[in-house]
Amino acid sequence: MNGNSDSDEEFANPPPDFLEKASNVSLNLLPAKSRKRYDKYYDLFNKWKKSKKAKNVTENILLAYFSERSKTVNSATLWSEFSILKSTYKVKENINLDNFHKEAHDSEYVMIKISLMMGIYEACRRNELLNIKLDRIDNRGDILIVTVPETKNNISRTFTITNKTVDGLNLLTIYFP
Repeated sequence: MNGNSDSDEEFANPPPDFLEKASNVSLNLLPAKSRKRYDKYYDLFNKWKKSKKAKNVTENILLAYFSERSKTVNSATLWSEFSILKSTYKVKENINLDNFHKEAHDSEYVMIKISLMMGIYEACRRNELLNIKLDRIDNRGDILIVTVPETKNNISRTFTITNKTVDGLNLLTIYFP
């Protein structure tokens, strides 16, 4: 008999009070000052999910939810809500939402990935993203120069995308494979 099997058996069937304490500790991982806000967005998403008769949290469910939300809130709010949901699901249900941008198939989600990256990294609003046409993207081999023709303050702006990897994605190969 080795010492590891005894400890393995102890953790296989922990006492109920141990599980309750562990659950309480997990819930305390959410920021105390923001817990009401976290719960609000968690409940809002779960009500939406229930109204759509969705049982699990999947990439498609998240995309549908944030697609609907994007009609009423700006991209910074969407990013904040996603971050809140990601943290809350990790703590409350042990579901990891971190890997969407890495695991979502490019063949199906490439435009969403591009939009997310431009929205987040370049602070583009949804209307600005819609106004970017291919003729506004200048491919210079090792960089892309993107011109946003119409902005909220009516001033055209330009940004560059370099040949670098962000979160495991090579930006140039996504834009121009």
